[in-house]
Amino acid sequence: MQADSLKQVFADKGDTASNIRTLKTAYTDADPRVQTINSVIIDGHGQTPKSPAFNEAFNAAGSPWQLLIQNAVWGKGNLQADNQAVSKVLSKE
Repeated sequence: MQADSLKQVFADKGDTASNIRTLKTAYTDADPRVQTINSVIIDGHGQTPKSPAFNEAFNAAGSPWQLLIQNAVWGKGNLQADNQAVSKVLSKE
């Protein structure tokens, strides 16, 4: 995809593109939270969890990650405890 297309498809809709050049140039007016996410991707300082239990921790229905997000949005949880639940599943070998 061309840079202009990536901007229209991703940046203009508030989604994160996979192209580093687009992340650097197309999000100057984006929500500050999106800019923060993009900066982590651009700088390469983000850490992607690697675990045989990745799917269980993040993608499965009722996963600890899903519960963490739901609890954070609806204010019904303890962020530290929810984060520890994600870490516990990721530590499985």
